Amino acid sequence: MSILFDTIEALQQENEQLRAQLDEWKYEVKCHMDEVIAREKQIEQLRVQVTRIRELLTKTYDEIGQILAEIDKVLGEKDNGKTDI
Repeated sequence: MSILFDTIEALQQENEQLRAQLDEWKYEVKCHMDEVIAREKQIEQLRVQVTRIRELLTKTYDEIGQILAEIDKVLGEKDNGKTDI
C-alpha cells in the first residue's frame, strides 16, 4: 500500500507542477496576444495615415499639373504676343 500512496503523491506533485507550468504558458500567451492586438491597432493607424498621404499626394500632383498647364498657356500666349505682362 505504501508504494501506491507514494505513487499517488508523486502524481499529485507532478500534476501541481504541470498546472503551474500551464498557468505560466497561459500568461505568456496572453501577453503575446496583447502585443499582437496592439500591433494590429498600430498597423490600422498606419494604413489610415498612408491613405491620407496618398490622397494628399494625388491632390498635390493634380494641382501641380494644373499650374504647369497654366504656365504653358501663359508662355504660349507670350510667344504669340498675346500676353498682358
